[in-house]
Amino acid sequence: MSNQRSGALITGAIAVAAAGGITYALVQPAAPPTHAPASPVPVETVTPTTSSTAAPIKPGEPSQPVPPEAPTRPPTAQKQAAIRQIERCQVTMARVNDPSSPLNVRSAPTTTGSDVVGSLENGTFMTVDSEKDGWLKISQPMQGWVAGNRTDKGCNEKRERVQFGTGQTSIEIGDRFIGSGVHHYQFTASKGQQLSLIRTNGPFPTLYAPDGKPLVIGVEDENRTQWSGVLPATGNYTVELDSNYRGYDYRFQVEIQ
Repeated sequence: MSNQRSGALITGAIAVAAAGGITYALVQPAAPPTHAPASPVPVETVTPTTSSTAAPIKPGEPSQPVPPEAPTRPPTAQKQAAIRQIERCQVTMARVNDPSSPLNVRSAPTTTGSDVVGSLENGTFMTVDSEKDGWLKISQPMQGWVAGNRTDKGCNEKRERVQFGTGQTSIEIGDRFIGSGVHHYQFTASKGQQLSLIRTNGPFPTLYAPDGKPLVIGVEDENRTQWSGVLPATGNYTVELDSNYRGYDYRFQVEIQ
């Protein structure tokens, strides 16, 4: 009975409040909060290094350590070949060597017309006065012109300048004589240097000091094969060979220390 009365009173109160513009909310007890399970804390992954002082690897760099560069060696000076310059070459003699022997001697340096004035057999020595366009003008044993490519010839009078290359201490020189003549080879050396002459073919040469005095005379000892000595002065030294009207091949070596 009392419950019915209480309910009626509450209903009436709500009605009166609604009529007066007052709204009441029935507040129900709040449910206990529901907690979501905690997310696991990520564990930091540490990459081991080979050394505590190793530099960090940047993007784009190789993963392996780069070995240090090998020390660069200074360039080694390359040896240079000797420089040989013929300063004078004069042909004064030639020897007949014609595949169609005998060799025609002509009145002019040409093959046109009937200009043959004589002929010479192979092996004949000729005195040469001059050269022109491949022709030799001869005066002995007859006067006229002969084709130079049908003869043996070379520098009868020759002067050659020899310059040792960088790092070079020796040089081999060789040539030949056709008949008479003299060959000179000149090079620069310093006082106190040791010079050696070694003959490998032909007669032993003569060596002259810068003042023109001979240090060794080749014709004094035909059996000599080598000479060595300390140079007395700085300047141009000359090696000389004389044919003495004998055609021959020669070869020798010059060493300077």
